[in-house]
Amino acid sequence: MSLEKPEQSSQEDKEIPVIPKFASDMELVDFLIRNIQNPFELETGDGQSESSRSLYIKEAERHLPDMTNPFAKEMLEAEIDKYKQ
Repeated sequence: MSLEKPEQSSQEDKEIPVIPKFASDMELVDFLIRNIQNPFELETGDGQSESSRSLYIKEAERHLPDMTNPFAKEMLEAEIDKYKQ
C-alpha cells in the first residue's frame, strides 16, 4: 500500500491520510508523526486488521534520506525509535 494516493477504508468509508505533495520537511514530519502516534486499523485481505503505524514508520524511513532539514530529520528519527520494535 502506498501513501501517495488516497484510498477508501471499507470499514468506515473514509479516506486514508496521504502525504501532502510538495510538503516541506517539517510539514512532512508533522504529518508522519501525527499518523505514527495516532494509528488506525487497516483491513487486510484475509479479513483481519492491522495497525497503520508500521505503514507510516516505513514511509518515514523511506523519506529520511531525502530530508535536508536536520531538525525535522532528528524529530522523525526519534519518533521512529520510540515506536519501532
